Amino acid sequence: MQFISSIVGLIIVATMSATATPNPAVGPTAALAGLLNINDFQGFGLNLVDNDPSPPGEGTAVFVFPGSFSNAVNQEWSLIPQGSNTYRIANGLDSSLFLSYPAAAFGGNAYGAELIVSSKFPATFALQTISASANMCRIVEVGSGRALTSWKAVPGMSGAPAILAQIDPSLQTQQSWKIVAAPLA
Repeated sequence: MQFISSIVGLIIVATMSATATPNPAVGPTAALAGLLNINDFQGFGLNLVDNDPSPPGEGTAVFVFPGSFSNAVNQEWSLIPQGSNTYRIANGLDSSLFLSYPAAAFGGNAYGAELIVSSKFPATFALQTISASANMCRIVEVGSGRALTSWKAVPGMSGAPAILAQIDPSLQTQQSWKIVAAPLA
C-alpha cells in the first residue's frame, strides 16, 4: 500500500512537470520572504523617491537607482500574495504604499505610465520567468498586461525612469528584473 502511494505521488509530480507552461511563474520562496530588492538589468534597484523633508505618500514617484543604496528602506519591497502567482508590491518605508501607476485610480491606460505608489489604488502584478538560471523575471501588471520596464541610465544621471510598457522581445533586457533578499542593515 505504501509503495502504491509513492507511485501515485511520482505520477502526480511527473504530470505537473510535463504540463509546465513555457514561461512558468516565479514566486517568492522562503529565501525571498520579507524585504526584497527588485533590481533591473543595470543592477539598479526599484526605488521610492524619498528626498524631501516630508515622508513619501500617495502618488510618490518610483524609479530605479544605483544598487549601492540597496540597504535603504525606500529601495526595499515585499510581495503580498493576492492569488495564484499574483502580488501587490509594498514598499519597505511604508507598507501601506503599493506599486501602481497614475491611471490606476480610474482604470485608465497603463501604457507608458511612470511608476508611483498608492495605498488607494494598488496594482497587482504577476511574475514570469525569463531566465531561471539567472533568477530573472518579468513583472507584469495584471490588469493591463504591461511589463515593468527600466530605461537605461544616461551619463550624468544617478537614476533612470521605470514605466509600464508592452511586452516586446526588443525590450526583454529592460523588462528583466532580479528579485533578491534585501541586505541586512
